[in-house]
Amino acid sequence: MFVFTARSETTVMNRSREVLSWIKGRWLDFPVLGTPLSRLEERGPWGETWWNAERGGSPRSLDVALQPGTGELEPAPGIGA
Repeated sequence: MFVFTARSETTVMNRSREVLSWIKGRWLDFPVLGTPLSRLEERGPWGETWWNAERGGSPRSLDVALQPGTGELEPAPGIGA
């Protein structure tokens, strides 16, 4: 689980993309979740805060983000592009 923070939203998104590019194509036995600190502060850990690095998609609640996915979710805006 990653929580990204930086002085600018652009830097947060760049860091998120770096993690996504590292995750893509690797076999992991566990989900990798991420969120910007600002979203975590705004929505809390149980809100629609987390994105699953393997399957992408828009932010989901923690219980949904931890579920295995089919990879058919839409890409999150600004992440994984």
